[in-house]
Amino acid sequence: MRNRVSVLANLYETLQGEDSPDVSLEQLIKRVCTSLSHAFSSGANLKLTFEAQPITMGSRSASAFGLVLNELITNAFKHAFPDNRPGRIDVSLIREKDNAILMVEDDGIGFDHSAKQREEGHFGFELIDTLVEQLGGSFRFEGVSGTRAIVTIPL
Repeated sequence: MRNRVSVLANLYETLQGEDSPDVSLEQLIKRVCTSLSHAFSSGANLKLTFEAQPITMGSRSASAFGLVLNELITNAFKHAFPDNRPGRIDVSLIREKDNAILMVEDDGIGFDHSAKQREEGHFGFELIDTLVEQLGGSFRFEGVSGTRAIVTIPL
């Protein structure tokens, strides 16, 4: 819950530096990733990288985007690397035609990406599904070594 509040605080700070009602998702990603790196840095041998193309979004949508980003990265930190296993989490945001594509990928232990697995009351996934739906987007996993979550949001 603390990280969710932190995302909203980061959004507010990002908005304060903007001259328009639109939010730089590049700046928001940087703030969220930096905040979560510090929050989960206790002894973990994990590397979090991020890169983003310059994309803006209205503040209401950006807050939902930031919470989705927070949930995906937090899930990777908490579940992909048991027993202080070393690894990496990569975050990227690109524009593809009229869509923003957010990808959060880790090289952790992976999990069953089936819909049945996701429906078993995992609040984080329920929150992601709800927020992505509010954004009019889609959310899916791809089978890789580890986990790759892809969120597509129309711009």
